[in-house]
Amino acid sequence: MAITDNTGVLPRYKRKTMLMARLESDYGASPKKADGTEEPFVPSTHAIQVEDLSLDYNANNQSFNALRPYMGAKIEVAGNDYVTISFKVAQCGSTAPSRDPHFGFLFQACGMKRTPVAAAAAVAAVPASGSTPAVAAVPAKLAHVKYSPDSNAVGSKTSLDMAYSIDGVMYRARGARGTWDLDMTESGIPAFKFTFTCLFDADITTQNFVAPEFPDYKLPNVVQSRNTSGILLGIDAPTMASTGFDFVSGGGRRIASKGFTINFGNSVNFDGRLGGDRVLISDREVSGNVKLELSADLERDMFNQVRANKLRSFGFLHGIKDGAVVAGETCLIYAPAMRFLNPKAEDVNGVAYASYDMRFQTLDKNDVDTDNFGDNDLQLIFM
Repeated sequence: MAITDNTGVLPRYKRKTMLMARLESDYGASPKKADGTEEPFVPSTHAIQVEDLSLDYNANNQSFNALRPYMGAKIEVAGNDYVTISFKVAQCGSTAPSRDPHFGFLFQACGMKRTPVAAAAAVAAVPASGSTPAVAAVPAKLAHVKYSPDSNAVGSKTSLDMAYSIDGVMYRARGARGTWDLDMTESGIPAFKFTFTCLFDADITTQNFVAPEFPDYKLPNVVQSRNTSGILLGIDAPTMASTGFDFVSGGGRRIASKGFTINFGNSVNFDGRLGGDRVLISDREVSGNVKLELSADLERDMFNQVRANKLRSFGFLHGIKDGAVVAGETCLIYAPAMRFLNPKAEDVNGVAYASYDMRFQTLDKNDVDTDNFGDNDLQLIFM
């Protein structure tokens, strides 16, 4: 039999890799047209600008240790497989009127709910009249989108249909759910790293796409003193006044830092079942790390507070100008009950910084927007 010669085939390039993603209509099901056929992926609509993109195949192979009267490798057979897709997206502004970033829908597949709030006009002050007291002016409200944890995130709109394309070959993954990490280190590009666990049905096709232009994407702002706040501890819950935020009014502190990292900490598991596989988010533990520059007195006080298991609120603003929010640029991170753990002294260019692990707790009672309990350990607000 003649040998098929494949040595003259042109190379395929890793650089020509693209990720497309969309929310599913139902778990494990792609969106459908009116005639019941699947909506195709369209790069100009569904492509996400990412970096460090990878797809890992998990075969879950099983060994079949058949006894044979000679040495050799065990027989291994393919098991119930799935894939994990991981990538980073830069935290950058949005041109959308809602202020929702282009990657915002990914948080919904990480067990977070989306709460959009439209802009509202300012209400003028009403002067006093006779015995009637004056009514203060109400400032304008910024349009913003808030993402917060949701322990009851089930059903549609909480999972992704994904397409991983690498120079002519497209891999499909469905029912994707995941978790994320955030890196807000000083002098770095702020980035969310997502890791999704996905159902995989060997839907692999050869297909070339027209490269998207990403016209609605803004460039990210490097984390630096000109556009980023200090770490804000002991602050009140944020409000959305158009004039910005006065975080220290509640007796809080603004502390210089080298930035921080946050791990949303979802426990994501592939759950193989006879009758239908699925991916589950079964738990969440939000944690992080921060490096602070402290005075001698404050470092002593903070160490004592660590030993006393003190909870405090945590806040951080990125994408600001002269201390005020910038529409379509600003991201606010807020947690009502954060605990510092494991203090360490670190040398950064000869300066002593205090490094702390962080654990973000839930409060028994949620914020004023809802009567739910828990699910308030962290908020991401995009303005």
